[in-house]
Amino acid sequence: MDRLFLEIPSINRKKEALDYLAENVKYNSLLNGTGGMSMCLNGATYEEWLLELEKKMI
Repeated sequence: MDRLFLEIPSINRKKEALDYLAENVKYNSLLNGTGGMSMCLNGATYEEWLLELEKKMI
């Protein structure tokens, strides 16, 4: 059985996060529960998305 865990997004997992985003787009999946990661589809960089997340967590 696979183990799942939650983690705070960080620059360390940028590649995996963007791969996840690309896979969701490829299969026309909804991006619910990604903390606004869809802003990366609208021209924002991954780093800009992380900054927005940080603002929301303060």
